[in-house]
Amino acid sequence: MEIEIISRECIKPSSPTPHHLRTYKISLVDQFGAPTLVSSILFYPPIQASSLSMSKRSQVLKLSSTLTLYYPIVGRFINNLSIDCNDEGLCYTVARLNCGLHDYLNGFAIGIVTPHHIFDATSSIVFLKTWATMRFVFEGAVVSNLKSKAVSSGMRNPTCVEVVLAFLFRCVMSALKAKYIWGLEVNFDVYCGQVREVVSTINGDFVKSLQGARGLQRFLEFEAETRESYYKALPDGAEFIVFNSWCNARRMSNGIEEWVALEEEIMYAIEHDEELLSLASVNPISLKLFVFIDFKYVIKRNILPVHALIN
Repeated sequence: MEIEIISRECIKPSSPTPHHLRTYKISLVDQFGAPTLVSSILFYPPIQASSLSMSKRSQVLKLSSTLTLYYPIVGRFINNLSIDCNDEGLCYTVARLNCGLHDYLNGFAIGIVTPHHIFDATSSIVFLKTWATMRFVFEGAVVSNLKSKAVSSGMRNPTCVEVVLAFLFRCVMSALKAKYIWGLEVNFDVYCGQVREVVSTINGDFVKSLQGARGLQRFLEFEAETRESYYKALPDGAEFIVFNSWCNARRMSNGIEEWVALEEEIMYAIEHDEELLSLASVNPISLKLFVFIDFKYVIKRNILPVHALIN
């Protein structure tokens, strides 16, 4: 087995580490522990060459922005007590084997190796998940405009989460429409109504039904109903989209932060949606106060939401 190095580059964070975070103190356990490397390798199914090229380009951009949140990994050890977070970067290598990965899992792989002083196994998993996720931040003024637009279309008292989620829903459906050449309307007001309809199923009565002696049984019944809806939709070629939104309410500007992870082709379209880019900041420095909301939809050609789930 031979390995061909295609490219090797040093990736630096997209924005500099603040001065007050320049020195990272290593934990007491790692100060006295033997130097250890944490390594992970992830296998993925095969994709087309064009998609792989697109994937590599977007991976580098996302990695650069992700490194702003994990700044110690792009620094350099001062000694066994601390790290100088000087943004010197990390090594990103793309290689090709002279044999097919079908001998193992039939696809391609991504590997990561880091010192335990910086990442343990759990931290590595969180880092990889962050790398795979795009973050879009909508400033308070943008959210207010979306709410006004929803009101003008007839929606009463729209919430920040409803309008931002509806707008993102519209962007996703536009990308799906282009991919599958669907004859769909992608009006913002339609999705506002769809989001409200689904969110309204998680109301006070539903939450109350989960309490008491029959609470667990009711939740299992709800799960079964949702699962049955999914299975019934599969033969019709339904697209499954899960909305897991980390919604951030900025204390000063009431902004909303959305975390998005989709299949590569759809994600690429979302990243280049001109209207979305005109309204949201992409992968800015992370905000601090989060509320977790989880919506699951079954998408058909008639834009049919089936259920909303809570974690």
